[in-house]
Amino acid sequence: MKKFILTLVLFVAVFGGTSYVMSAQGTGVMYTVKKDDSISLLAKKYYGDVLKYKIIVDATNAKADIDSIFTHIENPNTISAGQVLWIPSTASLDVASPVLLVDADATTVHPNKENGTLVTVVDGGVSVVSSFDKIPASAGKTGGAFFRINSETERKVTGKKIKIEITASVSETSPDHQMGVAYSTAAVGNSGWHFVNLRKGKNTYSFEYKVPYDAKIKLGKTADFVGILSDKMGKRRSVTLHEMKVFVQ
Repeated sequence: MKKFILTLVLFVAVFGGTSYVMSAQGTGVMYTVKKDDSISLLAKKYYGDVLKYKIIVDATNAKADIDSIFTHIENPNTISAGQVLWIPSTASLDVASPVLLVDADATTVHPNKENGTLVTVVDGGVSVVSSFDKIPASAGKTGGAFFRINSETERKVTGKKIKIEITASVSETSPDHQMGVAYSTAAVGNSGWHFVNLRKGKNTYSFEYKVPYDAKIKLGKTADFVGILSDKMGKRRSVTLHEMKVFVQ
């Protein structure tokens, strides 16, 4: 029995040889592959990120199921001149809410004794005190107190944009008292220290980081960490940590 599929095309406009189409599946670009094109470079052009190539692959394959002008992409590294791709517009993409991957209370933070960082359990969290003459490295476990990221989370965030949230408190503040936060993959790079001006009382501080892709992540040979410095100046001023969260975008 033949199966008939109706694709509703509402609007088509052509600009410089590229077709911008509004269909029942949302707006997008009907793009004809040119010599030396690659899906990753098209992802960079349209989305600003080569790692979003899979959006184009999935969208083109979905179109190929209902429209013979498109062909299925079996290997994203192999496309041919003349092949037609479907590139969804950013407006038509579902904007997913960040997914919470880690929700750790402060009792899971570890001190880095080699760098003179002290961690003491207090009411409602842990007190972190950093002491140093020179700002320590943000690589490896980092030179401050640190949270260890579990292996499952490491696999989910490699090559992805993440958001780190730290809830911390101080009883008193001064203009030069800044807390440092860093995300370290240990194997393929780190975010460097992100310093924030501390506000009196309990507050949540955050920063975003694009985690480098780690090809060895599935082999279980890597480790990720979130590091904390209580005081950018190393003056032994304490910060009370309450919780740490990691979201993937």
